[in-house]
Amino acid sequence: MRCKQCYKDYLEVSVDDVERAGFTERYPKRKSGATYYVRDTCEYALARTKNGIFVILDKETYESVKDISIYTNNKGRNYKFVEGLLVYIEDNEHIPRIRLDGKDKMLHRVVMGEPKGVQIDHINHNQSCCIKENLRPCNNKQNTINRQDRCGVWEYGDEEEIYYYAYDLVMDGCIKKRYDSKVDCFLGYRDTARVIYKGTELEKFVYDIENDFSETLGLLIHYYILGDITKKEMYQMNLDFWEDKFNKKSIAIAV
Repeated sequence: MRCKQCYKDYLEVSVDDVERAGFTERYPKRKSGATYYVRDTCEYALARTKNGIFVILDKETYESVKDISIYTNNKGRNYKFVEGLLVYIEDNEHIPRIRLDGKDKMLHRVVMGEPKGVQIDHINHNQSCCIKENLRPCNNKQNTINRQDRCGVWEYGDEEEIYYYAYDLVMDGCIKKRYDSKVDCFLGYRDTARVIYKGTELEKFVYDIENDFSETLGLLIHYYILGDITKKEMYQMNLDFWEDKFNKKSIAIAV
Protein backbone atom coordinates (compact mmCIF):
# COMPACT_ATOMS: atom_id res chain seq x y z
CA MET A 1 0.00 0.00 0.00
CA ARG A 2 1.61 3.24 -1.15
CA CYS A 3 1.16 6.59 0.56
CA LYS A 4 0.45 9.43 -1.85
CA GLN A 5 2.02 11.86 0.58
CA CYS A 6 5.45 10.33 -0.07
CA TYR A 7 7.03 10.55 -3.51
CA LYS A 8 9.73 7.99 -2.69
CA ASP A 9 7.48 4.94 -3.10
CA TYR A 10 6.40 6.21 -6.50
CA LEU A 11 9.96 6.40 -7.82
CA GLU A 12 9.95 2.61 -7.83
CA VAL A 13 8.30 0.51 -10.53
CA SER A 14 8.52 -3.25 -10.99
CA VAL A 15 7.35 -5.58 -13.75
CA ASP A 16 4.84 -6.98 -11.25
CA ASP A 17 3.35 -3.48 -10.85
CA VAL A 18 2.87 -3.24 -14.61
CA GLU A 19 1.35 -6.71 -14.91
CA ARG A 20 -1.00 -6.10 -11.97
CA ALA A 21 -2.27 -3.04 -13.82
CA GLY A 22 -3.47 -5.33 -16.62
CA PHE A 23 -0.61 -4.95 -19.09
CA THR A 24 0.41 -8.04 -21.05
CA GLU A 25 3.78 -8.90 -22.55
CA ARG A 26 4.34 -8.69 -26.30
CA TYR A 27 7.52 -9.61 -28.12
CA PRO A 28 8.91 -8.17 -31.37
CA LYS A 29 9.59 -10.49 -34.30
CA ARG A 30 13.25 -9.48 -34.32
CA LYS A 31 14.14 -10.94 -30.96
CA SER A 32 16.90 -9.20 -29.04
CA GLY A 33 15.60 -9.23 -25.50
CA ALA A 34 13.20 -6.26 -25.67
CA THR A 35 9.68 -6.67 -24.28
CA TYR A 36 6.58 -4.53 -24.81
CA TYR A 37 3.75 -4.11 -22.30
CA VAL A 38 0.36 -3.04 -23.63
CA ARG A 39 -3.24 -2.75 -22.41
CA ASP A 40 -6.25 -2.10 -24.62
CA THR A 41 -7.62 0.67 -22.39
CA CYS A 42 -4.34 2.60 -22.10
CA GLU A 43 -3.22 5.02 -24.83
CA TYR A 44 0.42 4.44 -23.90
CA ALA A 45 2.69 1.40 -23.97
CA LEU A 46 5.94 0.41 -22.26
CA ALA A 47 9.03 -1.09 -23.76
CA ARG A 48 11.58 -2.80 -21.56
CA THR A 49 15.04 -3.21 -23.09
CA LYS A 50 17.21 -6.24 -22.44
CA ASN A 51 19.17 -4.32 -19.80
CA GLY A 52 15.98 -3.52 -17.89
CA ILE A 53 15.29 0.06 -19.01
CA PHE A 54 11.65 1.14 -19.38
CA VAL A 55 10.66 3.42 -22.30
CA ILE A 56 7.22 5.08 -22.46
CA LEU A 57 5.58 5.14 -25.90
CA ASP A 58 2.37 6.34 -27.50
CA LYS A 59 0.22 3.40 -28.59
CA GLU A 60 0.55 4.71 -32.17
CA THR A 61 4.33 4.50 -31.94
CA TYR A 62 4.09 1.01 -30.46
CA GLU A 63 2.02 -0.16 -33.42
CA SER A 64 4.66 1.12 -35.84
CA VAL A 65 7.70 -0.36 -34.03
CA LYS A 66 6.24 -3.44 -32.32
CA ASP A 67 8.12 -5.80 -34.64
CA ILE A 68 11.42 -4.08 -33.83
CA SER A 69 13.36 -4.25 -30.59
CA ILE A 70 14.20 -1.01 -28.81
CA TYR A 71 17.69 -0.96 -27.33
CA THR A 72 20.09 1.51 -25.73
CA ASN A 73 23.70 2.56 -25.98
CA ASN A 74 25.85 4.50 -23.54
CA LYS A 75 24.17 7.88 -23.88
CA GLY A 76 21.06 9.26 -22.19
CA ARG A 77 19.40 8.42 -18.86
CA ASN A 78 19.71 4.95 -17.36
CA TYR A 79 17.01 3.34 -15.20
CA LYS A 80 18.15 -0.09 -14.14
CA PHE A 81 16.38 -2.92 -12.33
CA VAL A 82 17.95 -3.67 -8.96
CA GLU A 83 16.26 -6.41 -6.94
CA GLY A 84 13.13 -6.05 -9.07
CA LEU A 85 12.82 -2.27 -8.67
CA LEU A 86 13.49 0.54 -11.13
CA VAL A 87 16.47 2.55 -9.94
CA TYR A 88 18.00 5.70 -11.46
CA ILE A 89 21.72 5.35 -12.23
CA GLU A 90 23.16 8.82 -12.77
CA ASP A 91 26.60 7.92 -14.09
CA ASN A 92 25.60 5.50 -16.87
CA GLU A 93 23.28 7.13 -19.37
CA HIS A 94 21.22 5.71 -22.24
CA ILE A 95 19.18 6.94 -25.22
CA PRO A 96 16.50 4.56 -26.64
CA ARG A 97 17.25 3.52 -30.22
CA ILE A 98 15.86 1.26 -32.91
CA ARG A 99 17.27 -0.27 -36.08
CA LEU A 100 15.39 0.90 -39.20
CA ASP A 101 16.35 0.54 -42.85
CA GLY A 102 19.70 -0.85 -41.80
CA LYS A 103 20.51 2.24 -39.74
CA ASP A 104 20.84 2.94 -36.03
CA LYS A 105 18.28 5.66 -35.19
CA MET A 106 17.30 7.53 -32.04
CA LEU A 107 13.74 6.62 -31.14
CA HIS A 108 12.59 10.15 -30.26
CA ARG A 109 13.58 11.40 -33.73
CA VAL A 110 11.72 8.51 -35.36
CA VAL A 111 8.62 9.34 -33.30
CA MET A 112 8.70 12.90 -34.66
CA GLY A 113 9.15 11.81 -38.28
CA GLU A 114 12.92 12.36 -38.47
CA PRO A 115 12.77 16.06 -39.43
CA LYS A 116 15.89 17.38 -41.14
CA GLY A 117 17.81 20.40 -39.94
CA VAL A 118 16.28 20.54 -36.45
CA GLN A 119 16.87 18.99 -33.04
CA ILE A 120 14.21 17.25 -30.93
CA ASP A 121 13.82 18.47 -27.35
CA HIS A 122 12.56 16.24 -24.54
CA ILE A 123 10.34 18.76 -22.77
CA ASN A 124 10.42 16.99 -19.40
CA HIS A 125 14.13 16.12 -19.77
CA ASN A 126 13.48 12.38 -19.58
CA GLN A 127 14.88 10.57 -22.60
CA SER A 128 12.96 7.43 -21.73
CA CYS A 129 9.67 9.31 -22.21
CA CYS A 130 9.24 9.15 -25.98
CA ILE A 131 5.60 10.18 -26.27
CA LYS A 132 4.75 12.92 -28.76
CA GLU A 133 3.48 15.37 -26.13
CA ASN A 134 6.96 15.30 -24.56
CA LEU A 135 8.81 16.02 -27.80
CA ARG A 136 9.16 19.17 -29.88
CA PRO A 137 11.38 20.32 -32.76
CA CYS A 138 13.80 23.12 -31.91
CA ASN A 139 17.09 24.74 -32.80
CA ASN A 140 20.26 24.35 -30.76
CA LYS A 141 19.74 27.57 -28.77
CA GLN A 142 16.22 26.52 -27.75
CA ASN A 143 17.35 23.03 -26.80
CA THR A 144 20.20 24.43 -24.72
CA ILE A 145 18.11 26.87 -22.68
CA ASN A 146 15.85 24.04 -21.48
CA ARG A 147 18.60 22.70 -19.23
CA GLN A 148 19.17 22.92 -15.51
CA ASP A 149 22.86 23.68 -15.86
CA ARG A 150 22.12 26.72 -18.06
CA CYS A 151 20.23 28.56 -15.28
CA GLY A 152 22.09 31.25 -13.36
CA VAL A 153 21.26 29.72 -9.96
CA TRP A 154 23.99 30.05 -7.36
CA GLU A 155 24.64 29.00 -3.77
CA TYR A 156 25.95 31.57 -1.29
CA GLY A 157 27.50 30.59 2.01
CA ASP A 158 30.60 28.97 3.45
CA GLU A 159 31.92 25.44 3.88
CA GLU A 160 29.53 24.71 6.75
CA GLU A 161 26.30 26.38 5.69
CA ILE A 162 24.45 27.73 2.68
CA TYR A 163 23.02 31.13 3.58
CA TYR A 164 20.80 31.59 0.54
CA TYR A 165 20.33 30.86 -3.16
CA ALA A 166 20.03 33.42 -5.94
CA TYR A 167 19.59 33.49 -9.67
CA ASP A 168 21.39 35.90 -11.95
CA LEU A 169 19.92 36.86 -15.32
CA VAL A 170 22.04 39.16 -17.48
CA MET A 171 18.94 40.61 -19.13
CA ASP A 172 17.50 41.22 -15.65
CA GLY A 173 20.19 43.79 -14.88
CA CYS A 174 22.21 41.21 -12.91
CA ILE A 175 19.88 41.71 -9.93
CA LYS A 176 20.30 38.82 -7.51
CA LYS A 177 17.07 37.66 -5.88
CA ARG A 178 17.52 35.62 -2.71
CA TYR A 179 15.74 32.40 -1.72
CA ASP A 180 16.16 29.95 1.16
CA SER A 181 15.16 27.06 -1.13
CA LYS A 182 17.10 26.13 -4.26
CA VAL A 183 13.90 24.82 -5.83
CA ASP A 184 12.12 28.11 -5.15
CA CYS A 185 15.09 29.88 -6.70
CA PHE A 186 14.74 27.79 -9.86
CA LEU A 187 11.02 28.62 -9.97
CA GLY A 188 11.81 32.31 -9.51
CA TYR A 189 14.30 32.11 -12.36
CA ARG A 190 11.64 30.45 -14.53
CA ASP A 191 9.01 33.11 -13.87
CA THR A 192 11.43 35.98 -14.51
CA ALA A 193 12.96 34.40 -17.62
CA ARG A 194 9.53 33.78 -19.13
CA VAL A 195 8.78 37.50 -18.81
CA ILE A 196 12.16 38.46 -20.27
CA TYR A 197 11.84 36.08 -23.23
CA LYS A 198 8.13 36.73 -23.80
CA GLY A 199 7.35 36.97 -27.49
CA THR A 200 10.71 35.49 -28.52
CA GLU A 201 11.67 32.06 -29.83
CA LEU A 202 12.95 31.13 -26.36
CA GLU A 203 9.77 31.79 -24.35
CA LYS A 204 8.53 28.19 -24.39
CA PHE A 205 11.98 26.72 -23.73
CA VAL A 206 12.81 28.37 -20.39
CA TYR A 207 13.96 25.68 -17.94
CA ASP A 208 11.24 24.70 -15.44
CA ILE A 209 12.33 22.48 -12.57
CA GLU A 210 8.68 21.61 -11.90
CA ASN A 211 8.69 19.87 -15.28
CA ASP A 212 12.12 18.26 -14.93
CA PHE A 213 11.57 14.51 -14.64
CA SER A 214 15.11 13.60 -15.67
CA GLU A 215 15.58 11.54 -12.49
CA THR A 216 11.97 10.55 -11.76
CA LEU A 217 10.89 8.19 -14.53
CA GLY A 218 8.93 6.20 -11.95
CA LEU A 219 6.54 9.12 -11.42
CA LEU A 220 5.90 9.30 -15.17
CA ILE A 221 5.16 5.57 -15.33
CA HIS A 222 2.80 5.78 -12.38
CA TYR A 223 0.91 8.61 -14.09
CA TYR A 224 0.92 7.59 -17.77
CA ILE A 225 0.93 3.80 -17.44
CA LEU A 226 -0.35 2.69 -14.04
CA GLY A 227 -2.73 5.63 -13.62
CA ASP A 228 -2.60 5.54 -9.82
CA ILE A 229 -1.61 9.20 -9.34
CA THR A 230 -3.04 12.38 -10.86
CA LYS A 231 -1.03 14.87 -12.90
CA LYS A 232 -1.17 17.33 -9.99
CA GLU A 233 0.17 14.69 -7.59
CA MET A 234 2.90 13.78 -10.07
CA TYR A 235 4.14 17.36 -10.31
CA GLN A 236 4.01 17.88 -6.55
CA MET A 237 5.93 14.65 -5.91
CA ASN A 238 8.51 15.75 -8.46
CA LEU A 239 9.03 19.06 -6.65
CA ASP A 240 9.31 17.16 -3.35
CA PHE A 241 12.02 15.01 -4.94
CA TRP A 242 14.05 18.05 -5.99
CA GLU A 243 13.57 19.71 -2.60
CA ASP A 244 15.04 16.64 -0.92
CA LYS A 245 17.86 16.33 -3.44
CA PHE A 246 18.89 19.94 -3.01
CA ASN A 247 18.63 19.72 0.80
CA LYS A 248 16.20 22.54 1.40
CA LYS A 249 17.13 24.61 4.44
CA SER A 250 14.86 27.00 6.30
CA ILE A 251 17.07 30.04 6.63
CA ALA A 252 15.88 33.47 7.71
CA ILE A 253 16.97 35.99 5.07
CA ALA A 254 17.42 39.64 5.85
CA VAL A 255 15.73 41.68 3.13
